[in-house]
Amino acid sequence: MPGKLIGISPPHEGRVYWLDTLRPMTVGRVPGNDVVLEHEATVSARHALIHFTSPHFSVEDLNSENGTYVNEYRVVGTAWPLRHNDRLRLGQAEFRFAVEVGRQLEVPPRQMERAGSYPAAYHAAAPPAHYGDDPRGETESYPDYAEEDDILPEHYAPAPKSHVTAGLLAMLFGIFGAHHFYMDRPERGWPVLLSGAFTCSAGWLLTFPLGVLQGILYLVAGQDEFERKYIRGRRFL
Repeated sequence: MPGKLIGISPPHEGRVYWLDTLRPMTVGRVPGNDVVLEHEATVSARHALIHFTSPHFSVEDLNSENGTYVNEYRVVGTAWPLRHNDRLRLGQAEFRFAVEVGRQLEVPPRQMERAGSYPAAYHAAAPPAHYGDDPRGETESYPDYAEEDDILPEHYAPAPKSHVTAGLLAMLFGIFGAHHFYMDRPERGWPVLLSGAFTCSAGWLLTFPLGVLQGILYLVAGQDEFERKYIRGRRFL
């Protein structure tokens, strides 16, 4: 499933940067990166790393000066998964991430150009519109085939986590860390679960009120804020 970055902000507006599913790709201001944003003063020399780990692409910040943001939430620490139509901002350079449903292209056109040929599947699926218009060969412009209503296969993105379910699990079964496991945070769930087992339930004197508090926060937050803060932002409270 090929992915791509579509430029939103000038001077990249409308440009398409294809992403490789076979190896990590660096994005930065200087030559030598896979995606070169040469005239972006707010982009670091080596700004971010984008890689594919089935079933999705992820982005990591490489200690950039002005930060990497997904939907205006700063990427800190671990790699963040990218979903179809996410807005990716590197410094002040903005892009829309998109996936091409049903495409079989595994190698971006720039790498294929270096080899001197294109795969037959690429010719049939998406012939380039203005290939080679950049004399440096660092970027290409292609017609935008990814629409807002593209249908994604079910396995592409993880199922959304409900703030109501998470809240109820935290309040009713927080002493077992059930809400952490539900939110795909086993590194938080196991310590909570084991604290009661190894302290003869004394640890639950702390985890029970903490679970109730977290449950209230999840329920009050609403679905959008819950996803932004506690799923994508990985906040504890």
